Amino acid sequence: MAPALSFGLLLLRVVFGLTVAAHGSQKLFGWFGGSRLQGFAGMLEKLGIRPSGPFALLAGLSEFGGGLLVALGFLSPVGPLVVIGAMAVAIVTVHLSKGFFSSKGGYEFPLSILVTMLVLSITGPGGCRAGRGGRHLDPRQPPAGRAPPRDRLGRPSCVT
Repeated sequence: MAPALSFGLLLLRVVFGLTVAAHGSQKLFGWFGGSRLQGFAGMLEKLGIRPSGPFALLAGLSEFGGGLLVALGFLSPVGPLVVIGAMAVAIVTVHLSKGFFSSKGGYEFPLSILVTMLVLSITGPGGCRAGRGGRHLDPRQPPAGRAPPRDRLGRPSCVT
């Protein structure tokens, strides 16, 4: 994988992964002005989603844990697929009836996250990721004692 492509996927993963994780932390822990699980469960209850407590926990864990997995590029495609599920449910249950644009509570932003996660689940995390030895931005500089990973054509690559 070309270093520029690998760096681009790293940037995409970190920005979108940490954004989703921060959103999940609002639901789970009340960080960044969030409502915590009780507040989020109350909102789900008003939407008619029951049992609201377990579903609130599942949504928060999906966003927080999935976002962290995406940011790290670890266990791909599990992280992106978990986030896709959470965003699909959010779009259908909360945002779809409000139209497209976020300014009116629409599905513009969750759709952007969903499509980004779909792309990452198709492309993979790129070479610069946690696990499997692909942690280096410059594929020509392997860790000490290791040969550089090679792609199918024998060229140096971040992907192992």
